[in-house]
Amino acid sequence: MSASRRRFTQEFKDELCREVISTSKPIKDVALAYGVGPETLRNWLIKYREANGGTETELTVSERVRLKELERENQELKAETAFLKKDVYTSSDFRTLVTSLGMRSSMGRTGVCWDNSMAESFFSMLKNERVYRTVYATKTQARSDIIRYIEGFYNSRRRHSGLGYRRPNEVHYAYQQPVTAA
Repeated sequence: MSASRRRFTQEFKDELCREVISTSKPIKDVALAYGVGPETLRNWLIKYREANGGTETELTVSERVRLKELERENQELKAETAFLKKDVYTSSDFRTLVTSLGMRSSMGRTGVCWDNSMAESFFSMLKNERVYRTVYATKTQARSDIIRYIEGFYNSRRRHSGLGYRRPNEVHYAYQQPVTAA
């Protein structure tokens, strides 16, 4: 038993297409309201736009807002990329600043992977123990959760083999305590 295909007039097809275009309703909603398949209405819409000039439509308010968000995010990513392309941390100005502050740079020579092994170990642990196990909705949420993790657990409770199985806070405060002569 085969189902007979329904036939729709061109006027009906055009009316549905105009409704999708003028109201910016999703194709699926209009199709459901009129008992037509979404893919069928999508095909009608393509033909309607070809016949009536142009394939572009005006953006809805929500599409414009989303477009602005994406453009802003794109600009931020371009700025971050531009910053990362600069050799800020290996520049002579940076090395001079570090030296003038009485600090020692953790940056080694190019291609020497073990010069920065403690930092690499920390970030590896942070990603495996926290970041990869959590889904963040925003950068702000991610930043505050990571700070809370580092300050609340990593520095205060987690023991580290590189510090003789002591906590980072213990080592830090012990270093700051003045040594008393016996």
